[in-house]
Amino acid sequence: MDYYKNKEDKALQDITDTVNKLDAEIEKIEDLTDSNDRHPLEKWHAERLALHDIKRILHDTNKYDHYKEDEKDQIDTYFMDLSDPYYQPYFDGIVAHSEY
Repeated sequence: MDYYKNKEDKALQDITDTVNKLDAEIEKIEDLTDSNDRHPLEKWHAERLALHDIKRILHDTNKYDHYKEDEKDQIDTYFMDLSDPYYQPYFDGIVAHSEY
């Protein structure tokens, strides 16, 4: 019984560490940007990676059955596609790249 208690305590600590890491990452992203210019794509990427880590932690403790290991690669691929300047809006989303 102590083994399961220790495993759950470690999982909770890992989740806490992941959320703290996410908070620090978002704070760093906000510090690097102007007050007018936020980086929602970088925030989205950090949040998706943190959520993936939490899913992995829960899967390792047999509390979550829908974990997909290759999901991280899909997140990174999607992020790289969206960070391509071709897909970025021009002047705060008023004019899309294909329109200028």
